[in-house]
Amino acid sequence: MRTCRGERYEYRARRCFARFAIVALATKPLGASTGFKTSKGNCVISLARTLVTVFLVSLSPLALAAPCAGFTDVDDSSPFCADVTWIANRGITLGCDVGLYCPNAAVTRLAMAAFLHRLGELLPDAYPRQFGTQVTQTTPLAPGASETWFTFGWPVQWHMIWRALPSTTGSRLAITNQAIENNGNGTLTYHLTVQNQGTAGVAYTLGYSVLR
Repeated sequence: MRTCRGERYEYRARRCFARFAIVALATKPLGASTGFKTSKGNCVISLARTLVTVFLVSLSPLALAAPCAGFTDVDDSSPFCADVTWIANRGITLGCDVGLYCPNAAVTRLAMAAFLHRLGELLPDAYPRQFGTQVTQTTPLAPGASETWFTFGWPVQWHMIWRALPSTTGSRLAITNQAIENNGNGTLTYHLTVQNQGTAGVAYTLGYSVLR
């Protein structure tokens, strides 16, 4: 606690007031300071309170910034916020401490192994098989006849290619109609009509490919 009394301390008191008034004004909007009173003959200033106030001012950018993915040391305005959010939401990174990402810390080979391991566990869902068989029809489809299949639950972001493959040489099949139904939950239902354009009955498979 510093106390300035008497006329000869007037200059020093004014210097005290000038320095700490800046801090008080800067922190008043944050509610960190309600100001202080001084007079010509009595200047009482709490040094401890002032140091705490200066500390709060230095932290104010962090206090006002919105955290990214729950990490207080990454601002949501950062150009990397979307990337940090993606790996955090999928459990690839757990941060370096509670609520901290440590964006400028070096990555050790141990941490790199953990990142790759967690990412690898997501690969079957993130990168599906490029092709497969959805229907195996063993009952021959008569010449000129058609039949319609529907298959559901396909992610809306997958671009699907369908084909009807005859099981016998010389047979000819065509997918004459393809209708797509939006299920409203991020998935699609495909309605596929297969027609036998050959002269004999034919069994077939209905397959798909996923374009990425």
